[in-house]
Amino acid sequence: AKVGLYDDKTLICTETGDFLFGENQISGNTVFALSSRYWGLKKPLVKVDFAPEVDAQTLYAALKNKIKNYPALSCCDALTGFVHGRLATHFASIVGVTKLRVDGLNGEDINALIRLVKEYELPVDGVFDFKSAQVTHGGVTVGEVDNKTFESKLVKGLYIVGEALDIDGDCGGYNLQWAFSSAACAAEGIINARR
Repeated sequence: AKVGLYDDKTLICTETGDFLFGENQISGNTVFALSSRYWGLKKPLVKVDFAPEVDAQTLYAALKNKIKNYPALSCCDALTGFVHGRLATHFASIVGVTKLRVDGLNGEDINALIRLVKEYELPVDGVFDFKSAQVTHGGVTVGEVDNKTFESKLVKGLYIVGEALDIDGDCGGYNLQWAFSSAACAAEGIINARR
């Protein structure tokens, strides 16, 4: 999915990748990446495009083709191949066509289904607490540590690594790699300082 984070109507940023629904939450790499940019927004909103590789016109033509070739198909199955079946059923429920066959869909119904696939809106109520965090944001300013040994410039013998520094990376193992690499540099710095 392509997921956009908005502040009211202003697009802040987008991410494309995994998107998951959970109980009272959304998740996935896209949501993790966007969540660090959530802070300070006055009216946060998430818009999801569940079929970013297909434009609305192509989706409209595909649905019209299904209506022509499979008129007895349930409206709940009309979006098969574009979104997960449970999501398609949910969209059909929102539009109010769950009991119809696809040959009962009119142009307004088709456009409503397409809008849900391409621009599904989810208001943001907040983020979970620290225990649920995948990545932290903030920390000691990088200018306060030696960039080779990670020793604090303010407190001799104090080494600061990983997310204790004000560095966070995108999903995909970058934060783990940063933690390992900065710790290795700090360990070498400690060894060299004792020689």
